[in-house]
Amino acid sequence: PPAQELRDALKSGEVNTLHIWYVHNCEESTNVARELEQVKNSAYSAIQTFLSRPTVEIRVLEVGRKQLAAWYSALDTSIAIDDIIDVPIEDGFEIQGGDWQAFVTAVPARWIREQFKKHKENLFSANVRGYLGSRKSEFNINYGIKQTLINEPANFWVYNNGITVLVHEYEKKSNRQLTIRGLSVVNGAQTTGAIGSVEGELSNTAKVAIRFVKVSSQQTIDNIRKYNNTQNVMEPYDFRSNDDIQRRLRDEFDRIPDVKYTGRRGGSEDVIRRPGNLLAPDTVAQALAAVHGYPDIAYNEKSKIWRDNNWYARFFNDDTTPEHIVFCYSLLRTVEEFKISLMQRKKEELTDNEKKQLGIMRTRGAHMLLVSAVAGCLEEFVQRAVPNLFDISFGTIAASKAKTYWNDVVKVVIKFIAALEPALKTGLKRREDIERSIEEFRTRVSAFAEVDRSAFDKFKQKVRLR
Repeated sequence: PPAQELRDALKSGEVNTLHIWYVHNCEESTNVARELEQVKNSAYSAIQTFLSRPTVEIRVLEVGRKQLAAWYSALDTSIAIDDIIDVPIEDGFEIQGGDWQAFVTAVPARWIREQFKKHKENLFSANVRGYLGSRKSEFNINYGIKQTLINEPANFWVYNNGITVLVHEYEKKSNRQLTIRGLSVVNGAQTTGAIGSVEGELSNTAKVAIRFVKVSSQQTIDNIRKYNNTQNVMEPYDFRSNDDIQRRLRDEFDRIPDVKYTGRRGGSEDVIRRPGNLLAPDTVAQALAAVHGYPDIAYNEKSKIWRDNNWYARFFNDDTTPEHIVFCYSLLRTVEEFKISLMQRKKEELTDNEKKQLGIMRTRGAHMLLVSAVAGCLEEFVQRAVPNLFDISFGTIAASKAKTYWNDVVKVVIKFIAALEPALKTGLKRREDIERSIEEFRTRVSAFAEVDRSAFDKFKQKVRLR
């Protein structure tokens, strides 16, 4: 009966991802990884026997000591600084709740700057963001904080909302000294960074309101982050910036050349930087959603990817790699740049077909739907089954190079974009229209491939499968 229930759920579309785990308490091994790849392919073949076209991703995972240790460490919000630190204070008082206790006081702005200079971004390890920097503008909050500190230091305490700091332990040694172990600014990163970025002498009269909080509940820590961070506008992805997937991706993107992915905004620099090779979290999420068959979510409900746990896990999970992100992101950028190239040409230079293509591309959501349609043809391009789309990539290459691999393919398949019009007429609001349009697009591409595979074969040579 359980097997039949699973088959029914697969047939009805209720299940879109099948996870197969091999769990043990030993070290992970290449032999197990090899066997799991065979399991994945076998499961995909089995599903093909009763589904005309599988729309289910197969994901396999070996859960051994390394994976268990990674999951365990991810349960706790990291306070990266574990030092024992003496804090000069202006007396203060203690207050307690059910699963937390805090010491409320004021500290010299000089002490805040010392910690910022010493620890830099580690000071914000439990925060959803780092320091966002400042620019010389009356509308920039962080610039205003710096000006208040310089021009009205005695009033800084009353003008500023203050800082909330997470600690492992604290002990009041005297009316003038508090000793803490561990330090992470969970609210007040902008105040901290602005103070830390001020050059020159700081007045002794400049004081900062501060709360040193010891918390035993992870849920309470999450709520502190959520409800305290409102001075600078919060984006939905800010609240995911410290989960284990985003932290892993930030580390692993070091192996990708000429690309920067942070998964969170801010750092420790005072200058507001927007590097040209930055993969913005919002755009990455949209690219993943579109490639994995959900252009409606990518275009109409992108915030849902970050707010809803199920949607988030669908695109950001243990199978998500920097290489796959670059693969998806570069396809989205190639489609967008193709549209721009048509728009920049004079109308009289465009052929009738190109005018039709541009007309469709100008429709709301067309670029996301085209990305989904192109990705839906991947098995046709590589001429093999792809049980798990997360396995596909171009390897460790820069996004700029990846776009050149997609360029020839997009130029060919754009000819069949008219097949997507029915879904675009409803603004990507009806799943059945989306799926039907993508299937029609795929059918036309498949028919073309029987005549000319030159562009697809070239693309096939660049693709890597884990």
